[in-house]
Amino acid sequence: MGFIPREKGLLLGPSANSTAASFNSNGTALLDASIRWARGGGSIAGSMASSPTSINLTNDGVVDWAHWGLNGPSSFDHKGGVTQKISNYTKIGTGGLGWFTDCPTSFSWTDGTPIATAPNTTTGVNANGSVANGFEMTVPAETNLRTLKLYVGVWYAQGRLEASMSDGTAVTLTDTSLNNNGGASFGLYTINFKAGSTGQTLKVRFTILNQYFSPNGNVAWEAATLQ
Repeated sequence: MGFIPREKGLLLGPSANSTAASFNSNGTALLDASIRWARGGGSIAGSMASSPTSINLTNDGVVDWAHWGLNGPSSFDHKGGVTQKISNYTKIGTGGLGWFTDCPTSFSWTDGTPIATAPNTTTGVNANGSVANGFEMTVPAETNLRTLKLYVGVWYAQGRLEASMSDGTAVTLTDTSLNNNGGASFGLYTINFKAGSTGQTLKVRFTILNQYFSPNGNVAWEAATLQ
């Protein structure tokens, strides 16, 4: 089962009164999204906000962008004419892989491959089943600061985001604030990161933490941009 259509009054993001949340390695809310945690020169910091109504991936993905699910669960489109930075997802766990067409955010691009142009698609992919099922991707990390934006969602589930650095020079960030036990919620994670040495990798996972409609509750994986 995929995401249900958004009903009037459905809350997006963590709560009705909180459109953004910054978090540290324990998922504890912070007041300042610019705070960095550094250990040996690397750092990872993040925030989570409600998904926007629309996003132009070409404009926002200066370095690279990716979108999943345009024509089905195996569709993977990304920025053309550049060295690919955002990997395709790896599915975690044995749960089913689905496809949905009713994301509240519409995604557009004009520089893609293999599909060159897409106007206002509301598609994405999801993974259901048991706790810890979900998605993983990687992005190269160097000593200069980069910003990754990741568009995800939950349906009758609570999600768990983890972002970690391959060289161990930054504390792993974890956030569990995207949570809905009666429908769908969608969020945008903004992750600012750098490694303590060259040639490293940022690994990002989004998995099911709590399953409220077993086995159909799921986590969604929609798009990402890199700046």
